[in-house]
Amino acid sequence: MTYTVGKGAISGSNLDARLDGDCVRGAIRDIPVQFCRDPANPNHWVGGSGDFTAMPTPDGKSVSVDGYLVLDAGRKVAMTQVIPLGEGPQWDELRRNPALLAIAATASDLEALRIRR
Repeated sequence: MTYTVGKGAISGSNLDARLDGDCVRGAIRDIPVQFCRDPANPNHWVGGSGDFTAMPTPDGKSVSVDGYLVLDAGRKVAMTQVIPLGEGPQWDELRRNPALLAIAATASDLEALRIRR
């Protein structure tokens, strides 16, 4: 998958996600995305779409994600993975906003598995 990264946003053919204050809102295909930052832990995101943490690894070369995305009332998928970070301005934006990277990686995984709502 190819995604376009802007300030506080990431989009592609199967994803549109944007930071809105302390929340990420958008959609993975027709699956609504709504996560808000936990005030007690800025690496923890929770909402109607699930629950996950996304934090840079100690060496800063990847983001560690642990949690799940709710597809619908009866299904959820794991978001747990370690995502390597590249170089350049788009990667710098994702380094600043690892929740966007976690959501994009999960969208890419869903596309590869052809999981639909």
